[in-house]
Amino acid sequence: MKRASIAVRRRVPAPTKAALKRGLCSIFGTGPFKNALRISKRLPNNAACYYTSEIVQCMLHNSTSFRVFMKYGNSARVEQGHRLGPDYEALVYREVLQSLPLTTTKFYGAYTEPSSRKSWLVLEYIEDAMHVGTSWLQAEGMNAAAEWIGRFHARNQKRAARLSLRLNRYDAKYFRIWARRTVRFERRSGEPWLQQLVVNFEAAIAVLLTAPQTIIHGDFYCDNALYRAGRIYAIDWEFAGIGAGEIDLACLTLGWPDDMSRPWVRSYCAARWPQGAPRAFESRFYAAQLYVLFRLLGEAPGWPNPKERSWRLDLLQAAGERMGLI
Repeated sequence: MKRASIAVRRRVPAPTKAALKRGLCSIFGTGPFKNALRISKRLPNNAACYYTSEIVQCMLHNSTSFRVFMKYGNSARVEQGHRLGPDYEALVYREVLQSLPLTTTKFYGAYTEPSSRKSWLVLEYIEDAMHVGTSWLQAEGMNAAAEWIGRFHARNQKRAARLSLRLNRYDAKYFRIWARRTVRFERRSGEPWLQQLVVNFEAAIAVLLTAPQTIIHGDFYCDNALYRAGRIYAIDWEFAGIGAGEIDLACLTLGWPDDMSRPWVRSYCAARWPQGAPRAFESRFYAAQLYVLFRLLGEAPGWPNPKERSWRLDLLQAAGERMGLI
């Protein structure tokens, strides 16, 4: 399933070649070879959703050639109480990802253009990688992604408290925002169960808040997990924060038939809790599914299209009934 994009934001333009060279030299250049980096090719990223991004082929003074992935955006953005943008994502790479013994995209650095609010994220470009939801790869790729995020949550549960002041929080206020926005945007649909579900959503919020808090990706849909040679590379960490790990699993499995996703759920549980999943896991997972659907439906009115919204409303109603909230 293709991840649902959030409402289109105004993209910042890519830097000029001269500005790009200055920024990359500040990250890769040292000593007498500081200005010896050469940009040999710039390729557009056709999969870009929210931010201007590109693949840049560079050559160093010793003829070493390599590609980097560049993401450009405005600095210091806040939406619904959460910090977003390349600056925040760079913090996640520095503080969370680079010290973990899990496969991850290499973080080269971040750069802010002088006299502007534009910031860049400079990452390793993963060659020949595929989204885990690619049709012929689904069984292996989705299962590997579920295992990876389960291990990630297990390793970061103890670290969450230490980083809680630096990372966004998935708290009750944040959860309520998306439920209330969904009701507002669906006022014309006249669904009689929706208002009741939003009122009773407080019970699901309580379940999510009493779950062990860990560091989560926050946007772990299948197109944010790349597969290459048996390894998973999670990308787009802008929504990372402290919350219930089941949120990421709900994102990954959203919209997939139960008979397909059930093995992935088992793989997640085995990776996160080798001694066995806690009894409360199922209720946490159902509560996370509710939040994820409110998050998508509450993004913008009429987005992405009536057919998609109708399908998500059907899933939302089923999730509410499963929890006994409607």
